[in-house]
Amino acid sequence: MQWGLRSLPVRLMLAFAGLAIASISAVTYLSVNRERQAFQSHLQQQADLLLESLEATASNSYEQEDIDAWYRMIRAYMVSESPTSLKGTIYAPNGETLAQTSEHSAQIPIGLEVLPTGTPVYIWNAEHLTAIRKTTRDRTQLGAVAVELSTERLEDDIETAWLNALNVAFGASTISTLLALLLGRTITGPLGRMVKVTEQIAAGDFSQRLPHRGGGSELSVLAGSFNDMATQLQDLIARKGAILKYAPDPIVTFDAAGCIVDFNPAAEQVFGCSSEAALGRSLARLVLPSPWKEQLEADIERGIGGNSRQFLDRRTELPAIRADGSQFLVEMAISLMTVRETPLYTATFRDMTERRQAEAALQESEARFRQIFHNAPIGIATIAARNQKILQVNPTWCQILGYTPSESMQLTLSDVAAPVRAGDRQLAEATHFAIAGENLQQEWRLVRRDGQEIWALVTLTDLPAADGEPPVSLAMLEDITQRKQVEAKLRHDAFHDALTGLPNRTLLLARLERAYTRYCQYGEGHAFALLFVDCDRFKAINDNLGHDTGDRLLVALARRLEACVREGDTVARLGGDEFTILLEHVRELDEGSRVAERILGEIDSPFQIGEHLIHTSVSVGVLPSRNGYTSAEAILRDADRAMYRAKSLGRDQYAVFDASFEVRAASLDSETLESRPLS
Repeated sequence: MQWGLRSLPVRLMLAFAGLAIASISAVTYLSVNRERQAFQSHLQQQADLLLESLEATASNSYEQEDIDAWYRMIRAYMVSESPTSLKGTIYAPNGETLAQTSEHSAQIPIGLEVLPTGTPVYIWNAEHLTAIRKTTRDRTQLGAVAVELSTERLEDDIETAWLNALNVAFGASTISTLLALLLGRTITGPLGRMVKVTEQIAAGDFSQRLPHRGGGSELSVLAGSFNDMATQLQDLIARKGAILKYAPDPIVTFDAAGCIVDFNPAAEQVFGCSSEAALGRSLARLVLPSPWKEQLEADIERGIGGNSRQFLDRRTELPAIRADGSQFLVEMAISLMTVRETPLYTATFRDMTERRQAEAALQESEARFRQIFHNAPIGIATIAARNQKILQVNPTWCQILGYTPSESMQLTLSDVAAPVRAGDRQLAEATHFAIAGENLQQEWRLVRRDGQEIWALVTLTDLPAADGEPPVSLAMLEDITQRKQVEAKLRHDAFHDALTGLPNRTLLLARLERAYTRYCQYGEGHAFALLFVDCDRFKAINDNLGHDTGDRLLVALARRLEACVREGDTVARLGGDEFTILLEHVRELDEGSRVAERILGEIDSPFQIGEHLIHTSVSVGVLPSRNGYTSAEAILRDADRAMYRAKSLGRDQYAVFDASFEVRAASLDSETLESRPLS
């Protein structure tokens, strides 16, 4: 017999009634049993009192007059106590009845010899309680006394208790039935609605919900939990639908017979077949060519999860066909799920065409990179970005630095960099950029294996690293030593005289400006002196002996001038036969004059120029450091004036500039100042 939800009130009624009857029966049984035990205890106590009284009043012997007296006393006592429920009997030692309260008095069912002395014996039957005690006097057995009490009252009390219990059980059953009906309607109503909503949800209507009024009752909590479960199920179905709808890869569900039961939009687009046309068709015949089609059909026939397991829970690359017959490469994976004890399979496809094209392009790119790497005219190396360890080098790298490939890969980028000099920041910056993951291009001084220093244009570029791989940088090395030499020569030529190699006018003015600024800032501790030197009669030598001899004389003159000064002083050629000497950090006021005298003495010795022994002299103007100038040109101009002062003294002389030169110069015409007499 099956019970439905509508029979719940009846079941609850029967359960409540049965539980009530069982509970009341148990309580009644325990109550009656306690009543019986209490009544029996009372009867025994009453019998004990009677026996003790009878025994206490007994004579020393059971003589007739004593028995008569005792009989009268006990009869009167018994009748007065309970004339309808009590009987008494006196026995001789041989068991003979000596006296009794009625014809049917208590009978001893056992011999007196087996009775214990001083302790009563209680004998129960359905109607009476018989109490017997052996009587003795001075260890002499006198006989026995017995009383018999009726148990009729006990039975009456038990009958009354049972009737009361039946009345209570009937009332409890009635109340339980009413409560069961009320409770059943309270439970079956919501449960019935829950069954109905569950059936609607099972039919696909996920918008159904149970009425929920809140509160803390179990049904309210159950309704709230049911609604939460329905919402989660609705969300799950919606997410599943969204995944299938918007998944970029084809997802196809098929049954154990291989027939398609679900075909998502991506499958429609990739295979060129609509969902309506695909449903119910064989997956293998729809999307796979031979022999893969036959293989999948065979696996489906014997169960994809069988011993072969060629497709289940594996990714397999195989060709697939579109509706137009064109083939393309896919990756297929099949997974098993069980729905209502029915196996369903989900096949996921991924178009591998673009991946294979990308892999081919990557391989081609790597091949081109390797070709460029090995044949590049510049040095290329891969460097560990964290510690600058050289990982791989090309032949040009080895050619530039002189190391073999195996030797190079034992070095770091720091090992081939030249020692850091004052002002060099290349190594520190390279380390910073490598750690920061930035690109860097700088001109570095590097050290070849043979110890020779070279200049190189170094470019550091980060390479994309695969997941979990340490970062790697690409170092490109271009030897620019010749270019740096050319640049150095150009810079030298820009600031030096081409004939003598001495600093030219531009470099002299820059150094003079610096010395004058230092003097103005720090005072006498940074004093300087400027000497203006002019070769006497140089034009005559040049005209008579030729320009080549004149040039060689100027070079020899430049060397003698350099020999007269300290290292760090500047000897410059302004042009023609004019030279200047900048003495820095002059400690004494006449130091310029002493150098001028030294120069005159040095030039006094003849010059051997080829086959010519040439005697010449110079005129020197000395300008000690002084304030009031606005430019290096003004300082040079006053030194020039002092030189002309020396020439006016008869050549082979030196003159120290003083303020009177400025007064005389102010009275002269500017055109006269710029003129130059013939040497």
